[in-house]
Amino acid sequence: MISVRAARKRLMNIARLLPARKIELGDALGFVLAEDIRSRVDLPTADNSAMDGFAIRAKDLISVNGRRSSLTFEIVGIIKAGDLRRPLLGRHQAMKIMTGAQIPKNADLVVPKEYTTVEGKKLWVRGMFRKGENIRCCGEEIKRGSLVLERRTVIHPGVVGVLAAVGRKLVRVYKKPKVTLMVSGSELVSPGKKLREGQVYDSNLWSISAALKDAGIESICVTRAKDCKHILRKRILRGLKNSDVVLLTGGVSVGDYDFVKTILRELKVRKVFWKIAQKPGKPMFVGLKGKKLVFGLPGSPAGAFVCFYEYVYPVLRKIMGYSHPFLKRCKGNLITDVCPDHQKTLFLRGSAYRKNGHVCASISRKQGSHMLTSFVKSNSLVVLTKGRNKLKKGHPVEVDILPYAGDGYS
Repeated sequence: MISVRAARKRLMNIARLLPARKIELGDALGFVLAEDIRSRVDLPTADNSAMDGFAIRAKDLISVNGRRSSLTFEIVGIIKAGDLRRPLLGRHQAMKIMTGAQIPKNADLVVPKEYTTVEGKKLWVRGMFRKGENIRCCGEEIKRGSLVLERRTVIHPGVVGVLAAVGRKLVRVYKKPKVTLMVSGSELVSPGKKLREGQVYDSNLWSISAALKDAGIESICVTRAKDCKHILRKRILRGLKNSDVVLLTGGVSVGDYDFVKTILRELKVRKVFWKIAQKPGKPMFVGLKGKKLVFGLPGSPAGAFVCFYEYVYPVLRKIMGYSHPFLKRCKGNLITDVCPDHQKTLFLRGSAYRKNGHVCASISRKQGSHMLTSFVKSNSLVVLTKGRNKLKKGHPVEVDILPYAGDGYS
């Protein structure tokens, strides 16, 4: 049995980035960049108008205390966004211009439409303006050839927009893993079916597969198996063949029908560790078969859920290219007294919230390893390192924020 810290360290040491590949920009959401992105263009690509108005030469205005105002101009044309022509303006000439349209070659000021009066082809300017006002300059946001996005950037909608703006149709990203999720237990029944004596509805398959999808995993093979060594071996072998990561729930403890560890040993899966000094989730197995990762999660619903987020989730994120794979961890203050375990680290379901500039950590009531309902209103795992002394209200503790909690810990 190893400590939580040692388990996390070993996992980060064995987790290797998956190969990179090029994909279409439209499919890139949720992936992680495997390359630095440099711009192929200036942004904006040319000097253009920031609003609808009239392009003029600033020197044609009367100067008053460093600003210019009040003269009559002749309107000699109109320029709309997408027009390629950039005409020259003569003395006291103006061109009507639309937002995003290129500025005439010798114009250096755009007067907003609301500060003008127009009669036929005559334009009167009201107010005071300086050279360069209301003009977006070529390359003011991004210079051609400059670094726009760094490798390991997570592609969210804003990143997609930037990639499109600099002309990238294809992007190089780290692959997402193929995952096999296998739940074992002869007592398990799919929701919707009638229960017989001794049977229970299977929640692990549904909660863990949902957590995988929420983590951005798109290729998931889900299977359920009875406590039969032959069937388990066949399903595990198939998972090792077809997946990058195999998740097994149940069968990793020491019961008469806990066959998983024996099967993995027979299949030459190298043990990285088995059993962590924590609660819930002590009987967890991690192994390697070549480059394939194997996780044996506890069969208890709360234990499986905690082990997924504390160990599987960060490994998946690391091999997908995330720079910060673990759950967001912060310091919080207990709002009630709580007793730690003198031998194990406790991961207690709880709620974190901000009050007066501090994070407060409350502990949910139902903490049994077989209990899932406390996760419904919990947004975090309160981490209590082993100890013998009761922790009083206000004592600082570490809090791991679950990914679906949001930044507001709502």
